[in-house]
Amino acid sequence: MLPQSQFDPPNIASAQAPIAIAAITQDRALIGLLRSTIDPTHDLILVTSEAELTPHLSSRRVSACLLDSMFIEGDLAVMAERLRETWPDLVLVVVGTAEEQSRVATQITSGVVYRFLHRPVSAPRVRLFVEAALRRHEVENVERTLEQARPDFARAETSKAPKPKPADTPFGGGGKSRSLVPMLGLVGAAVVAAAGAGWYLYSPHAGSPGKPAATLVSQTPAATEAKPPPATDVRVETPRPVVEHRTQPAAPAPTQARLPTPENKPTPAPAPASPADNLRQASSQPITLPEESTEPPAPVLSREQRLKELLTQAEGALQRGELASPPGKSAVDLFRGALDLDPSNTLAKAGLVRVADRLLSAAERALTAGSPEDAKTMVDVAETLTPATARGAFLSMQIDMEHERAALTRSKENAASGVTERGATYLRLASTRLKSGALIEPSEDNARFYLEAARLIVPDDPTLPDIARALQKELLARAGKAAGEGNAAETERWLANADGAGAPRPDMANIRRALQDTLISERASKMNTLAQAFTSALADNQLLQPATTSAKTFLLELMKTDAANPTTTSARQNLGAAYVRQARAALGRGDLKDADAWVNEAHVIGFDSDDLKSTEGELGDAHTRADKAGDVVGANSLQRLEYVPPKFPANTRNRNMSGWVELEFTVKPDGSTGDIVVTNSSPRRTFDAAAVNAVREWRYKPVIRDGKAVDQRASVRIRFSDQ
Repeated sequence: MLPQSQFDPPNIASAQAPIAIAAITQDRALIGLLRSTIDPTHDLILVTSEAELTPHLSSRRVSACLLDSMFIEGDLAVMAERLRETWPDLVLVVVGTAEEQSRVATQITSGVVYRFLHRPVSAPRVRLFVEAALRRHEVENVERTLEQARPDFARAETSKAPKPKPADTPFGGGGKSRSLVPMLGLVGAAVVAAAGAGWYLYSPHAGSPGKPAATLVSQTPAATEAKPPPATDVRVETPRPVVEHRTQPAAPAPTQARLPTPENKPTPAPAPASPADNLRQASSQPITLPEESTEPPAPVLSREQRLKELLTQAEGALQRGELASPPGKSAVDLFRGALDLDPSNTLAKAGLVRVADRLLSAAERALTAGSPEDAKTMVDVAETLTPATARGAFLSMQIDMEHERAALTRSKENAASGVTERGATYLRLASTRLKSGALIEPSEDNARFYLEAARLIVPDDPTLPDIARALQKELLARAGKAAGEGNAAETERWLANADGAGAPRPDMANIRRALQDTLISERASKMNTLAQAFTSALADNQLLQPATTSAKTFLLELMKTDAANPTTTSARQNLGAAYVRQARAALGRGDLKDADAWVNEAHVIGFDSDDLKSTEGELGDAHTRADKAGDVVGANSLQRLEYVPPKFPANTRNRNMSGWVELEFTVKPDGSTGDIVVTNSSPRRTFDAAAVNAVREWRYKPVIRDGKAVDQRASVRIRFSDQ
């Protein structure tokens, strides 16, 4: 797997790897596949009974255990429950037939049994299941570590009564639980149609009247609940997803099927709408929202409060299983929103990794359940959240091969006539596609497809190994080319296909090392280019503008490329110091709004220093002074140094008139008056001008705050009388 330095926090990188895998089986073929597919760094413990297994579970840390139903004495379901109750961290995989799967259907649904591996088994499928089990164990350990490192969002609210929890689907839940909440399939379907939300909905079991037709799988820890959204949020209630684990019926024998040829390639039969199709169809329906909210407006939050609120909501969405939907309220969108506020936030980065892991785990379950289209949808979303990974590429390869395997199965003939001739045709087509470069595409018309078709009907043909080796070589060559170009996603894609074709592991390891060397070199070159551009923008005082070539833009790119690099750290310090200087300059000219903006920019890039803290303190004092200056005090509370009496207007003299004028004015730092405003008078406008002219001539002793003369608003009432 490629490094994910810019996403993985230290506590993920240091997670301890599993050390042992146990299996209760005596099947020599299965034992051989386990030994050939399990990483040599992990121990393989082979036992024949639960009694032999127990000492190993008690004396050492066993991550996963395969239970071969063929060699289990007694009730397999009871045994699985007993093992998980005693060792809750143990990941169980059961091997058996479709008929035997029904015996542990309840345990699969509740999460006691993690996977069911159908016979006959193959090396790629065994590898997929074992790696998924080990990864499940590792991810659970990582999530427990993150629970200790991140804030306790579960305390945002407490629940007085237990609530139903979302099911374990890619957009509807994650984690493990054994609580089952029955739900009628008809009611669930009606709610989905009304809400128009994009949930994965599987078809309900056929059952007798009066019995529940579907089961909600509750897999969110009961103690973890998300903080409710602000009162002004418009919420559209959507049903919780329903997941069914069903035993797939055996396909009927094909009638008059034909093997694929250029003249007669198989045509896939129309498939029923998949959960992914239901998701896309539901999301395209219009949703009617309330016209307006009667709730009071939400308070204005500071940057830190907004960040905490986003992380709280993101964690809640993750725990509820709202991974990639609904838009704007999903874990993906909320964690990305937190990163927009704080690009270096570790919790947000780790959250995206956890979302991607849950999506890939759900994709593995969908793939093993025979739903490759659903698995592809999940993999596509997960691969946008983290850098290219071997896990995602391997799943994509498995999905493609499942499509081709299904096509080959549909087209297999019952008749045995002409086998040799058809095998030779497929081998010739495989060689032709190999020479033309059509290694794995287009679907069902490529070298790999025709090679598998030939292997299906003429497995002993002597030319098969040569063509297979040639395909491996070409796949490795494509991977090597992508590695030389630094294209991690393409490299892993070709390596996954090469692995599926049986390419040598040492050759694949060499290509991954070459990719690492290329990425390191490209990263160093990119860092150097960004550093030069940042230095130039900083020297030109382009701190925020232009938006695409400012010092801030280049710093954010440096942080995205390698946040821990000394070059990035130095650039952050330099730009942060420049922001503080701008804030101090704004303070000096009394522009508190501008000073606030520069301090906020310093926080956005993650800058912290004693100078910044000092500036924030001075800014706070300035705001306090400004607030006090805005308070109006009585003029009689100030010391007046010079008084000029108001002149009675000539046009009202000798008319036996009287009245008053109320005014507000500012005593300036030099003691003069200004900003004189008449607030009320009687009679209206009769004595206003005389009052204003008099106040304009008054002088006061300056108001001193914190050793500095400041503006002060004052009010006064002036009376006029001609008696």
